[in-house]
Amino acid sequence: QRVQGLKVKKTAHHALRITRHKLLHELWKGQCNDAYWHGIFGGIYLPHLRSSLYRHLLNAESMAEEVLKGQRVKEFIEEGDLDCDGFRDICISKGDITAFFTEDSGALIELSSKGKQVNVLDVLTRRPEAYHFRISETSQNDSGELKTIHDPERLGAKESGLMDYLIYDNYRRASLLDHFFDYNIRLDKLMRSEYDEKGDFIGSPYLLERINARQALSIKLSREGLASGNKVKIDKSVLFRKSGIRVDYLIEGGYSGIFATEFNLSFLGSPYPSIHAGGKALFMKDKGEHSGVRSFYIKDEFLNMKLKFSFDEKVDVWHYPIETVSLSEGGVERLYQGTAFLFMKKIDFNSNKRLGFNVSFGEVK
Repeated sequence: QRVQGLKVKKTAHHALRITRHKLLHELWKGQCNDAYWHGIFGGIYLPHLRSSLYRHLLNAESMAEEVLKGQRVKEFIEEGDLDCDGFRDICISKGDITAFFTEDSGALIELSSKGKQVNVLDVLTRRPEAYHFRISETSQNDSGELKTIHDPERLGAKESGLMDYLIYDNYRRASLLDHFFDYNIRLDKLMRSEYDEKGDFIGSPYLLERINARQALSIKLSREGLASGNKVKIDKSVLFRKSGIRVDYLIEGGYSGIFATEFNLSFLGSPYPSIHAGGKALFMKDKGEHSGVRSFYIKDEFLNMKLKFSFDEKVDVWHYPIETVSLSEGGVERLYQGTAFLFMKKIDFNSNKRLGFNVSFGEVK
């Protein structure tokens, strides 16, 4: 979808008779094939390859937008089935932020900083691979014979215990995902995708609308569905502000349990940016549970970036690493892809009631 949108902006660049070679070079670099598929050297599983593609595509996008700004265009909005998956999308580029919303699950699938040249939602979904059943339980270092990618029977592993990490997701690792859980939900069950989802919102289409308001640009995502057989309606109003993005939630229905909104975050695929929540400092690779949180932030020293989340009411924040098992030329390896964050609120709707709250997030300068 990134490449398709840039083709339109590139045309405007050419029409102004401005040298476009640098923009084209960035666009072509963003189409380097290795990170688009799973080859024998890791391919799409390697976060540094994917982040490099985003860096070049965001550079090309910035160049094209600089030209269009000369035509007094302040906001760049694309609508339609932009990634050809059968769902309507809205992509908004405003200031330093590019945000990509989709009807599918009412999700946010890209949140990029053009200044930092990074998409902080670049997290790979855990999926089964045909070779997973051939992974040896024993590390290749424990044997005198090195297993290769051409071994017809079994594949050597770079570390022991990889079978424990063969966990698969039931949905795309996007953000703004809406969960309904029982009160007894446990973090380890979430990590292993062994929990019982009580709602039918993830994987279902939402109504996606762009609201034209004088004061600020906004997006509305809404759906009527079921949670444990009870009718529930979710409205998410996404407001773009100078300080970042605010999401106002309105939940109506008759459900008792836990509502959680999920974000999946990655900073160039590094497991070492620090999470500061509830007076604790943990790494992105760590799992954690924090109660009664009004705000927290993630700090990445390499990017010189701090991403802050704040809430108008106290929530519980859970997080855990997303790790994949994939094949490369040296054997099968475990790779950190990102971290799942869940912002959780207990709700008790014995009869039809309404619950409103908001989540704000953005880069702290």
